[in-house]
Amino acid sequence: MDTVTVKNDTLPEIKSELTGFLESFSLDHNSKLLMGKIIISLLDTFSLERTNYEKRLVRKREIAQMPIKEMNEITIEDYKIFYSDGRETFLDTTLNINKDYRFNYLRKDYFELLPFPNTAETYNKMGYDFQDQKLTPQIGARAKHFGYQEEEEIPYFEVPSPVTELFFKTVFEQGQMVDVLITVNPSPRFNFTVAHKAYRSLGNYINT
Repeated sequence: MDTVTVKNDTLPEIKSELTGFLESFSLDHNSKLLMGKIIISLLDTFSLERTNYEKRLVRKREIAQMPIKEMNEITIEDYKIFYSDGRETFLDTTLNINKDYRFNYLRKDYFELLPFPNTAETYNKMGYDFQDQKLTPQIGARAKHFGYQEEEEIPYFEVPSPVTELFFKTVFEQGQMVDVLITVNPSPRFNFTVAHKAYRSLGNYINT
């Protein structure tokens, strides 16, 4: 912050013209001084140099490093997850029934979806969402689009230590499915995440 140069506003010509302008009014000396100070303050506030200085000051604050916590001060709420629609949450390490509902290929509760006789196939949608209605036709074949992540479903992380999430499940007949995610913050303002899903399944197509 100390490296930001403060540039004083230079208004000598305006001040001299202002003095001559105030002389034409029939005001006493104190009133002229007061009016002159008010006008100079207004000019000083809206001057380009001061505006640029404040912008540089704001920029310096934005790029300043965030404070780094000690390891004994870190809690589970410091492992944050952000989404593009503004939602913010943190890692959930508890064991509950919701985790069992999400233990599938989509990694979410598909109560309203009827799966085909093989993992990663398409689904028959048995419910209707009145909140997220598409007003325009969707491009391309949407049958297997259930397995794709939409923009608002992609998580962005901020973690004080490296995090690895490993998902493993056996599937129909012969096959396994693995989903691995690794996220690291080398610094408080830089994060990178690598995720990979591996899947193979023989399937059971007798009733497809």
